[in-house]
Amino acid sequence: MSAPGDADAVTCLNRVSEVDGAVHAVIALDHRATQRPPVAGELSGFPLLVKDNIDVAGLPCTAGSPVLADLAPPADAPVVARLRAAGATVLGKANLSEWGWFRSRELPEGWSGVGGQTRNPHDPARSAWGSSAGSAVAVATGMARVALGTETDGSVVGPAGVVGVVGLKPETGLLPTRGIVPLAPSTDVPGVFARTLADAAACLDVMAGSAPAAVVPTELAGLRLGVWRVPGTPAEADAVLCAAVAALRARGAVPVPVDAGIAPEVSAAAARARLAEFTAALPHYLRSRGAAVSTVAELVEANRGDGAPQEVLEHAAALDEDELAFVADEGVRARWVARARLREVLRDNSVFAVLAATNPPAWRLADRDPVDLPAASTPAALAGAAAVSLPAGLVDGLPVGLSVFGPRAMADLLPLAFAVEAALGREVRLCP
Repeated sequence: MSAPGDADAVTCLNRVSEVDGAVHAVIALDHRATQRPPVAGELSGFPLLVKDNIDVAGLPCTAGSPVLADLAPPADAPVVARLRAAGATVLGKANLSEWGWFRSRELPEGWSGVGGQTRNPHDPARSAWGSSAGSAVAVATGMARVALGTETDGSVVGPAGVVGVVGLKPETGLLPTRGIVPLAPSTDVPGVFARTLADAAACLDVMAGSAPAAVVPTELAGLRLGVWRVPGTPAEADAVLCAAVAALRARGAVPVPVDAGIAPEVSAAAARARLAEFTAALPHYLRSRGAAVSTVAELVEANRGDGAPQEVLEHAAALDEDELAFVADEGVRARWVARARLREVLRDNSVFAVLAATNPPAWRLADRDPVDLPAASTPAALAGAAAVSLPAGLVDGLPVGLSVFGPRAMADLLPLAFAVEAALGREVRLCP
């Protein structure tokens, strides 16, 4: 089997044929991918899958919804165009939670009306989380060397954690979001999945308009790092966090217990604000695509015949102008509080960054209750800060990731992430 850096487009497409029937990570393939002449560049030979809420010229961009299934955008989103120009080979589109898991919380994460249910390759009866489930699973199974996802809160780092790959979520504003189906533009960001931090960082540099640069890992000796035990994290995931902290302590790092949690009322206000942002932003994208629907209310009506729940969309469509304005203002306040809270955690504890278990071991899809899942993503997501999830260990064969966040800019966070990756020494292997 190919090593992580040796997978070419043909190898990845063969893997799609071999394994995707069991995990449903791929929505569409571009069969012209291996026929185009190779482009010389920093990412030559990088086979890439793109989450199906990011425009790729000539392929439908569905956000998982049949409403958009017959509409192919004429041009790549800028982040995709930059990767192509650097030599990456776009293989096709990856499955996701429909509308970024903004249709219904009653539907399993990783499910869409177009792509069906994406499954965790470590155990197909278990979740691959969402919403960028297909992108994470594609990398974990060798169907792509790298894959693009998007995150509003947890949609990159969460799937990366539960399938055992690297997930990079940059700070808001670093990357262009044109050509990406919006959920909440104030916190939406494209992100990258890979089996190595070096591959993910190289793609991120190109997407940001820079040539990939060598990163010197942070010197861990004497470095104070906050350790956050996310409330509700099961003991077995906490044990993985403790083992990771021990490995860093052995390199000279100074662990400091911290509480980086966001107050529940702040998280709730941010969640309400996403309804307003989605309602305002989606029509612009739909009109740009010439879709048969142009508002959230029309989308709700178009969905009624498929029988699947859509209470989140219905809630968004029912908000009047006064309510939309109120919850939008709540979102502004929530993001301000989150940024202040993260700065406070770093300052008051004199730590450079925070470490936390990204996820519990993947849960069975049949008995899921994702609303109450412990997750480390919200502080960085609401603050608009960068975050990285690195494979940290296994619990009964199921991956647990280690989240690293704190500095707002990915350029400041990456040197630490490389040092943590080296200290953990986790080799990411292809799933069967």
